[in-house]
Amino acid sequence: MTEYWLNALLIGIALINMLPLHPFDGGRYVHSLLKMAKFSRSEEIRNVISIFALTVLALNILLTFMTFGLRKV
Repeated sequence: MTEYWLNALLIGIALINMLPLHPFDGGRYVHSLLKMAKFSRSEEIRNVISIFALTVLALNILLTFMTFGLRKV
């Protein structure tokens, strides 16, 4: 049972880390891709992608709480 919960937790942490947000590894990956593609406005594109990813994450959390609420265990 412990292995199952650790597996679920570590996968969740990895998925959050791969989001294209500035402090995470996904943000650095997007920055590298934009620099390689030599976009002139790479910083603005990176910011738009980060805002979109943060919005999706926030909506996911918000809609989960609206659907299921906070239940006591």
